[in-house]
Amino acid sequence: MRLYTWAVLFIAALVVLVVLIAANVRSVKLDWVFGSTHASLVWITLGATVLGWLLGVATSVLFRFRTRRGVTR
Repeated sequence: MRLYTWAVLFIAALVVLVVLIAANVRSVKLDWVFGSTHASLVWITLGATVLGWLLGVATSVLFRFRTRRGVTR
């Protein structure tokens, strides 16, 4: 039963993801410090998500490294 629950939740999450992608395909202006570009909202959201995830992982690794190094001494 647990496997079916996870499968249904996974499929529901995929459906929500596809609907969000379909709803956010328009292009918007993205202003930088020097200049500006146009990009799709899907790519901006995906890029921000991946960047946030990578920064979270890096922060976690750094925090774990600093706290474990202090404990062993």
